[in-house]
Amino acid sequence: MGNDLKATKNKYSISQMTIAFVVLTVVYILRGKILFFLGPSFLNSGNGKLLQAIVSLVIALICAHFANKFAGKSFKVFIKRIEQGKVRWLTALFCVIVFILYLAKASQWVQVMHKSVMSIITILLLAVAAGLCEEFLFRDLLFNLFTKILSKRRYVLLWSAILSSICFGLAHFVNLARQDFVVTFQQVIAVTSIGLMLCTIRILTNNMWLNVIMHIAFDISPLVVTGDIIGKWSAIIVSGLWIGGISLLTIWTYNHHCLKENLK
Repeated sequence: MGNDLKATKNKYSISQMTIAFVVLTVVYILRGKILFFLGPSFLNSGNGKLLQAIVSLVIALICAHFANKFAGKSFKVFIKRIEQGKVRWLTALFCVIVFILYLAKASQWVQVMHKSVMSIITILLLAVAAGLCEEFLFRDLLFNLFTKILSKRRYVLLWSAILSSICFGLAHFVNLARQDFVVTFQQVIAVTSIGLMLCTIRILTNNMWLNVIMHIAFDISPLVVTGDIIGKWSAIIVSGLWIGGISLLTIWTYNHHCLKENLK
């Protein structure tokens, strides 16, 4: 891939980017603990949840800002995005899979609209906080960190997507603090495949904003407040294989296409 991967030279070293990612991720994870002094009775009330959502959004914005700073202050993967050429048919299939995924989420959006105004605002604030911070942490800073570490590898895009998505999934084990292991493990599997999908979108668009919008849309759900969900293993595995598999194939094919274009 050579120099076509980076839009700008990143002045931060691998160790600096790693420390920044760890610190910002810890701050983001612990954002809900900052209001502990208000007591559980208030925090579990409608006003308490809204206040937590507002604080969560503020902290998420701060973390997203510094994540982008250490990522190189650029939303781009490439200096100049290489056209897809014959890869377009696979991108079209990928888009169909993504459309089906979001079509399945529509029922949860309807459920949100039937809640109280305060609950809707709380859910939207939490979704925006997660969409902004998690995308800039994992698809911007961490993805760029892996492209820097693996810059000599031929399939640097593929490996960076895989590793950053695995880290994205494993990070959700922190939810063990408020839900059981089976629910959390299912969430880790599902989130890893979603991470691959979002990496694919970032690579194909050579930008971050569609990622943020799609992440926010995915998190607009009544479950963003409770987090208590459990599904059938068959559905989780099949959907994970479909989403993750098509994403990996799309990234590999585009990575291979980029390599051939660079040799011309």
